[in-house]
Amino acid sequence: MLKVEVDRSRWFRGHGKAFSRLRLTGLTEYNGHMCCLGFAMVAAGFDEGLDGVPSPAVCLTRTFADLVSVPTALSGLVELDGKHFHNTHTCLAMMDENDDTSLPEFVREEEITKLGLKAGIEFTFTG
Repeated sequence: MLKVEVDRSRWFRGHGKAFSRLRLTGLTEYNGHMCCLGFAMVAAGFDEGLDGVPSPAVCLTRTFADLVSVPTALSGLVELDGKHFHNTHTCLAMMDENDDTSLPEFVREEEITKLGLKAGIEFTFTG
C-alpha cells in the first residue's frame, strides 16, 4: 500500500478540470500546488515531469516513455496497453472528486480516501 500525505495548504482542489494539474506552475498563488494524484506520484518516487501535466498516464508517457511496465506503486492508477499508458477508472474517478467545484471538503477527502484504497493508496490529509 502506497502511503500518501496530502498537505491541505499545498493541495489544489475544487477548481474544475480545466485548471487541474499534477503540479501547477505559472499561477503565482498556486505555483507548486498539487492535486491528490500529484502527491501520490511524488510518494511513488515520480517527482520528475509533474509540472503542468494533467494525469499520471500523461506523466509516464511524456517523461518515462522507456518504461515497459507500470510501476507497482502506480498499478491502481495507470494501465499499460501495448506501448500506451492509460489512467484506470479509479484514477479518473479520483480526478473527478479532486476537481469537483461543488463538493464540501470533508466529502472530497472521504471519497478520495475510499478510491485511494481501491487503487492501493492510503491517503492522509494534514495541515
